[in-house]
Amino acid sequence: MKINAECRICQKKPLVRVLDLGVTPLANGFLRQSDRDAEEPRYPLETYFCDECGLLQLVHIVPPETLFSDYLYVSSTSATLKLHFAGLAEDMVERQRLREGDLVIEVASNDGILQQEFKKRGIRAVGVEPAENLARLARADGLEVENDFFNLQTARRLREFYGPARAVTGSNVMGHVDALRDFVRGLEHVIADDGLVCMQVPHLLELVRGSEFDTIYHEHVSYFSLRAIQRAFADAGLTLYDVRRLPVHGGTIRVYARKASANPEPTPALLDLLYTETVEGLNDIETYEDFARTVERTKKKLVGVLSDLKLRGHRIAAYGAPAKGNTLLNYCEIGGAFLDYVVDRAPLKQGLLTPGSHLEVFPVEKLLDDMPDYLLILAWNFKDEIVEQQSEYFRRGGRFIVPLPQFHILEQSTVEHRD
Repeated sequence: MKINAECRICQKKPLVRVLDLGVTPLANGFLRQSDRDAEEPRYPLETYFCDECGLLQLVHIVPPETLFSDYLYVSSTSATLKLHFAGLAEDMVERQRLREGDLVIEVASNDGILQQEFKKRGIRAVGVEPAENLARLARADGLEVENDFFNLQTARRLREFYGPARAVTGSNVMGHVDALRDFVRGLEHVIADDGLVCMQVPHLLELVRGSEFDTIYHEHVSYFSLRAIQRAFADAGLTLYDVRRLPVHGGTIRVYARKASANPEPTPALLDLLYTETVEGLNDIETYEDFARTVERTKKKLVGVLSDLKLRGHRIAAYGAPAKGNTLLNYCEIGGAFLDYVVDRAPLKQGLLTPGSHLEVFPVEKLLDDMPDYLLILAWNFKDEIVEQQSEYFRRGGRFIVPLPQFHILEQSTVEHRD
């Protein structure tokens, strides 16, 4: 672990600490059964705010090789994400007028879910994926993948070998990068003079509005406002000119940029969202102090409800083993005393133990065999998809606890009981 005490966009220091989630294991550090009693590495999980450029960030940095060389998150297990990435491909094709044979670079291409959509349209999509296991999955499907981390050096090699790209894209990757200035320079370098940069990141505004503290974990070293992205891009010779707001992952922004030499005009959507961030206080330290207090209240509420249910003899399991769920479990100190087990559709996680809380992950089919009284939805950003998938569990009287962004319980009557 290293400490990066200066802002990774504007290099200002010192930064202001705003939220301490404790000393926790890695959110994707799932354990084999044989490692149940082994000592898990733990690292401070604290967020710091830069009042110069507006970036919320971690300063305790786990080496990326530790985090991403063998990665358990697979995008294609979600029907919601399959639709989302099909829409992203279509958006980029229309916006950039991509034609058959054009080159698109995807950074952090995972198992190739977006590359497949470009391939269907005759567009050459080359992925850059640091996780060897995911790169192997994509290659097995006939996709072109470079097994590497993306940075300026990688961008130079890609451009020399493949030529300049008509577009470069990446989803939920910018937040993973400690050397962010070098990464964004790589985006600028790899595209042609008329090229498009299209990146997706969770929006800091929605994180704060919904107290989505569980999206904070060691893989995510940065949490972006639109203002912070605008500054990062400008420093690398890119001009941010448009943005779309999307519901996926609890609130995402898709941003569009071109080389500064292209001088694109900012859209009303961009200007409106920059204004919204200002009036909602994203540039003010007081906003993040309020956020920290709300997170503490959320913890007390959730633990109180689970404790009451257990005292009344109810059995509770959890649905989904996402990284965010492990932040929630470890910060709230929720383990086997509250939950019997976890279910997840991802085969890579089944049979493993959740980090810190050591709950075993089972296939989802266990639910109907066992029928726990309540399911705590850890993957709450896919709540609607999960409830639809588990309609039989729901029909038999099962109930869903949704912890965020607003705590509520879904009961068989389909009435949502909210605070």
